[in-house]
Amino acid sequence: MTMGDENKPRKPQVSVFPFPLQGHINPVLQFAKRLASKGVKATLVTTVFLSKSWFSDAYIDLQTVSDASMNAAIMVSQRRGLPADVLGTYSAATQLPLNSTVSLPGLPPLQVSELPSFISDNGSSPAWFDVIVNQFSNVDGADWVFFNTFYELEKEVLDCMSSFWNVWTIGPTVPSIRQAEGLSRVRPFGSLASLEVEQMEELVWGLKAAGCNFLWETAEKAKLPSRFIEETREKGLVVTWCHQLEVLSQESISCFLSHCGLNSILETLSLGVPVLAMPLWTDQNQIMNAKQVDDVWGIGIKARQNAKGLVIRDMIEQCLMELVKGEKGKEAKKNAIKWKNLAKNEKCNGRRWKFR
Repeated sequence: MTMGDENKPRKPQVSVFPFPLQGHINPVLQFAKRLASKGVKATLVTTVFLSKSWFSDAYIDLQTVSDASMNAAIMVSQRRGLPADVLGTYSAATQLPLNSTVSLPGLPPLQVSELPSFISDNGSSPAWFDVIVNQFSNVDGADWVFFNTFYELEKEVLDCMSSFWNVWTIGPTVPSIRQAEGLSRVRPFGSLASLEVEQMEELVWGLKAAGCNFLWETAEKAKLPSRFIEETREKGLVVTWCHQLEVLSQESISCFLSHCGLNSILETLSLGVPVLAMPLWTDQNQIMNAKQVDDVWGIGIKARQNAKGLVIRDMIEQCLMELVKGEKGKEAKKNAIKWKNLAKNEKCNGRRWKFR
């Protein structure tokens, strides 16, 4: 820096630190893009880069925004005397501490089976339990806590959180997408991880029995029964990858069969698409998202599991038919459009609450 440069106005700079999983990287990246569109120099920091000295210029006005699961980034920022913010990549409701009655603001009473398995089944997922718990170890020291949600969607939760954190909603972090026409009516699962063989069988024949037009993205196409692809050739298309937002933007889509990751739910909300919720990853937060989809936001149906933890083919057929042709589907579509309009308004304005 040369003499006199310290008096020149400096462009604000922000470093953002995502947790190294795709579901965390996507919303953090979209947030960084939004900051850049406002004239902020935003840098997405990789986990390899975390091991290096990323504050080389002491004269730069730098602020950090880290994924809530990257609590080490907060500690480094605080040691350097830099403003440090946190971005929660889960729904706000999943970040509240639970009490013995399993009652949370903005949610109906929760049964033990409706909680993530690292809570309901102690010791089942110790590594993931540590990640979730550790993110609260120093979040109180953050200047702001951002959430990838919007106020109307979780207002009771956010009002509660604002009593002990500085809260700022930045969601939904969904890029704009053009509307188009002419695709299928039902799209099961996005980039869901491997299904158990028995659950795959139930999904295959439940989907066929429903008789809906469908687009199915799965990395496990080779696992599908060959006769299923032959027998549904006139109704469906199975692909190994597609652009989820472009698919969901098609006006012909009647519902989205999803495992209920928050990114997928926010995309469906932003595009006004009803959801058939099948939260098969009970060790994360999808099961609570599915509860909100059905019982709180009214944008879809949660497919119920049997005593073995399977969603059987009859249940899948019943839920699909209800969403595509039934009264519940009409109500879900109406609610989805309502949330779409609210999300569009919130994306433009955002909200924040100052606690301290």
